[in-house]
Amino acid sequence: MAVVDNHIADKNDEVPSFSDPEDFEDTFDEEELLGEHLAKKPDINEYEACCIIVFGIPIVGEDRFVKLKNVLGKLFAATCPKDYRDEYPFDDDGKTKGFCFLFVSDRDAAENAQAILDGHVLDKKHIFKAHLISDLLHMKKPADKFEPPAKRSLVDVGDLWGWLQNEKCHDQFAMQHLSPGQGANPTVSISWYMHGQEPQLCLDRQQWTDTVFKWSPHGTYLATIHVAKGVAIWGGEQFTRIMRFEHEGVQYLDFSPNEKFLITHAPSNHRGLSHDPSSLRIFDVNTGEMVKGFSLHTLVGSNRLNAWPFFKWSHDEQYFACIKPGGNGICVYDSDTFTLNNKKSITLEGITEFQWSPTRNQIGYYCAERVEQNTPSEIGVMDFPSREKLRSHRLFSVQSAELYWQKCGDHLAAHTERYTKRTVQKDNTVKFSGISSHLEVFECKGKQISVQSMPLTEPFISFAWDPNADKFCVLIGNDNKATPQVYRLDPSKHIPQLVSKLDAGVKLNHISFAPVGGWLVVASMDSSSGSVLFIDTNKPEPARTNCAEHAGFNRGYWDPTGRYYVTCTVVTGRASMDCGYRLYTFQGRELLRKNVDRLTQLRWRPRPPVKLSDAKVKEIKKNMKTTSQKFEEEDKRERGKASKEVIEKRRKIMDEFNGVREANQAQYESEKDERIKLRGGFDCDAPILEHELVDEKITVPLSTEQIKIEEDSQETLE
Repeated sequence: MAVVDNHIADKNDEVPSFSDPEDFEDTFDEEELLGEHLAKKPDINEYEACCIIVFGIPIVGEDRFVKLKNVLGKLFAATCPKDYRDEYPFDDDGKTKGFCFLFVSDRDAAENAQAILDGHVLDKKHIFKAHLISDLLHMKKPADKFEPPAKRSLVDVGDLWGWLQNEKCHDQFAMQHLSPGQGANPTVSISWYMHGQEPQLCLDRQQWTDTVFKWSPHGTYLATIHVAKGVAIWGGEQFTRIMRFEHEGVQYLDFSPNEKFLITHAPSNHRGLSHDPSSLRIFDVNTGEMVKGFSLHTLVGSNRLNAWPFFKWSHDEQYFACIKPGGNGICVYDSDTFTLNNKKSITLEGITEFQWSPTRNQIGYYCAERVEQNTPSEIGVMDFPSREKLRSHRLFSVQSAELYWQKCGDHLAAHTERYTKRTVQKDNTVKFSGISSHLEVFECKGKQISVQSMPLTEPFISFAWDPNADKFCVLIGNDNKATPQVYRLDPSKHIPQLVSKLDAGVKLNHISFAPVGGWLVVASMDSSSGSVLFIDTNKPEPARTNCAEHAGFNRGYWDPTGRYYVTCTVVTGRASMDCGYRLYTFQGRELLRKNVDRLTQLRWRPRPPVKLSDAKVKEIKKNMKTTSQKFEEEDKRERGKASKEVIEKRRKIMDEFNGVREANQAQYESEKDERIKLRGGFDCDAPILEHELVDEKITVPLSTEQIKIEEDSQETLE
């Protein structure tokens, strides 16, 4: 045994070397050798995402801490996994600091607990604010020279809705034009329109805007753009400036549906930046504070703005959304936190267009087909925030599609262009042939959404819904012959039913229903004919009431009440000769015609929506005859008052003229002898006597010649 031990000891005297030779090259990396172990390596970001900080807990001493922890423990146990841990920091006096930390096992559980605890009301004095540590670490640090905003004095602009209290319910419109000698600085004027009278100027201002103006959706504010400074909003009886929103180089502006937020955009290159982190800005209208800034480059992958408005808002302003970069989904943001809803976007592969419902939190969307993957196009309606697809309609061989929501939100229409053959050219461009137009109509009233499909007999031109009825108008044809067709939806039928096929017109390209529905305008904009067809769709069979002409007009707008329709010729990129506007009744009778030099904008002032109960609507319809007679009598009095005012004005002008004439008559008489002397004794003021008149006859010789015309015989003609 001793011999063996000695033999082993002799061998252990030489320590083996496990080092690689000097010329050895290692071709393996740690990830390949230790991949499974490295995957389990702790990551600080993982712990940050699993840690929640809760603000707003009561501040108590050590004597009450145990009770506080028991109360909060019951709440945390109901919202967090069983293995959660909570930590409470204390100050030097032994009191809690008003916040605590929660540690959970995974990120999903942390996000769920944070969403539940954020905004939780413990009692009247304590409302929780919960945040993930990872979110707090990504917050921007305040500027080194940050100063609290200075207090602003209240600007009393009067009643912002005073214009709605007009006794005669007159409407206002704003107009922008360039006056001669004014250069590039436009004049913006606001006028009242009274039926049968000339527009009454309310006010006008030069250099009110650098580019354009915009009414807010309910007409409360008028917004103007000032490129060097930003955007300003005006309101009240005298349109006093209410708020200014700073955004250097701003070119675009928009409002949220209920006027709570203002959105602006300034190109990055205009500010000398290649990547502006806040080229898109959202402001609070009431405070003027920028609540969120977005980088257009981050959202779309470039600084190019393809369409405006960029963000699309839900009807209640609770959400706003844009298409995800890459076209594979929709990014929906909460307007309370201005963060991505549920921390993730909606995945919709191939999406090219989406629209919010005007009355519900539903999204209509269109996803283009992906031929390489043999995936059809998809048109559907999605509920939000549940993200449930209420109806999905898949179609093959679709080239493009357009979405049209009805104003009341009951229906969604999709116009699709389908093809029979798809060919890839040598330059990789795609050519489609055998194009045909179709309509897909989704009924969104109930829980189950039905779809009606209808092919169109001719190429599609335009489409419009009646705002409040189950009917629509589609314009089909071409420039030489365009036909308006009115359809009605019948739940018992599988396709929309044709109600009327109206007379075809030339170059018709625009359809617009009145805001209250019933009356329809079909027009040919940007054409030499300038036809405007007024159609009554209230009858069982729609009929044309009038056809007006306004050659070359390129804009057309209904007033918010649906009583008037205005056509405008405004300055565009090409030269425009006769700028101006014409005003019509809803039946097509022309009321006013005005030429305005270099007109660039004309827009009616919107009105806020008025929601009447069914009983009130029924009462109004029942008393329509009595009410209409009352209004007709008031109109007669107004016309008589207007005529009286005109007569008095003319009489006043005549009296002023007679006063000037009498004042100069004496001087004229005193200079009579001098005038006669200068004219060689001729008195031009003396009356002409009858014997001084001379009769003069002028004879003009005429010659006539008769020529007999003989009819050629049938043989000669042959």
